[in-house]
Amino acid sequence: MRSLRGPVYDTCTVRMVCGPSSLAHEPFSPGLRARPATLSADLDAPALISRWLAGEQEDPEIVLEIGPMVLTLPEAQRHAAEVKRPAAVVTTLQEGIVSIQDYRTRQPYLKVFLALVPCPTTWDAPVRLGFGGFNGCPLPAEHAAVLRDWHRRYGLQVVSVTEDRLEFTVDRPPEDAAEALVLACEQFAYCPDLVHQGTGTTVELAGEVLNAPVWSFWWD
Repeated sequence: MRSLRGPVYDTCTVRMVCGPSSLAHEPFSPGLRARPATLSADLDAPALISRWLAGEQEDPEIVLEIGPMVLTLPEAQRHAAEVKRPAAVVTTLQEGIVSIQDYRTRQPYLKVFLALVPCPTTWDAPVRLGFGGFNGCPLPAEHAAVLRDWHRRYGLQVVSVTEDRLEFTVDRPPEDAAEALVLACEQFAYCPDLVHQGTGTTVELAGEVLNAPVWSFWWD
């Protein structure tokens, strides 16, 4: 399988995976959702994250189950010792990118659909496709605000957009436990199923994002 990263065809075109290539699968097609999203100056990533996280904190039982929900380093430092790197960690793109694997066998597909998306930056590709606004998934313009912020801070680059999943490589993942916990809480606010259907707690999610080269989000 060829590398998913590497040269694109021109400076305004992003190459990305949009699904496995087989008779049983169709590539992601935004259909009626496809509309350019305006990057509104009114949408601020920290404000969006804070609002989404506050919504998760409304249920006291969820707060007890999920663990710390912190958005500042001083708060996160109090829980940093609880963050542990998992025994099994992702070290390569082929291991970490779910959309190029059969989820039942964890073996890579022989072929995948690739899309070329004209856009000025790589993080903007899912936004240009109108991705969002379903199953609790943020709206396209909300994706724009959050992904732009993570691109600035962590070097996030899009590699896959499917019907219900976004995946990214990360050039500068967090190397510090407290920073990883803050990011985990941001990711939980952005995509709650990472914890509700995945790690179970924000501390466990922090361990997974610590030095992680790939981030994967899904809304189903």
